[in-house]
Amino acid sequence: MEQPKEPQPDLARRLRRAAGFPVVLLAALILWLEEWLWEPLGKLMHGIGRLPVIRQIEGLIQRAPPWLALACFAIPLVSLLPFKLAGLWLLGKGHVVSGVGVFLSAKVVGTALGARIFALTRPALMQLAWFARLWEGLQRLRAYLYGRLKAHPLWQAVQRLRARWLHWSSARRNGSSGN
Repeated sequence: MEQPKEPQPDLARRLRRAAGFPVVLLAALILWLEEWLWEPLGKLMHGIGRLPVIRQIEGLIQRAPPWLALACFAIPLVSLLPFKLAGLWLLGKGHVVSGVGVFLSAKVVGTALGARIFALTRPALMQLAWFARLWEGLQRLRAYLYGRLKAHPLWQAVQRLRARWLHWSSARRNGSSGN
């Protein structure tokens, strides 16, 4: 009986690369969504923070020692996990609109809270050596994922199409504005 042949190293490498791109794409999209929401929601939460009671609470959070700052940062985010799971459960039961709505609502609220509380607690959190290492590792992972994504031919093709579309739409607006 003949033994099955091992895949050639070149083929195995190509398969890993092909399978890896969807994971990198998904991770990059999740990071992009977080970043896209982070700043505007942080500004919104900063505006809400001008309310006197919220301002007092934020002052307490800012003065918290590192471990308490970690709790202030983690507890609101962890408390939204059941809502995200409920959204996934609804999706699994076929309630697509409800599931996506619940999941995205929890994601937006979590990102808003996370952005504001991280802004308040970052100095204290960075005093925790393990947290600072974790943060740096996440920043390196983010740069790696974006680098892999931007180096992919599909990404580059989409960016070229996007640039052409922007050039065409800009020329069309400028050309039609004089009429």
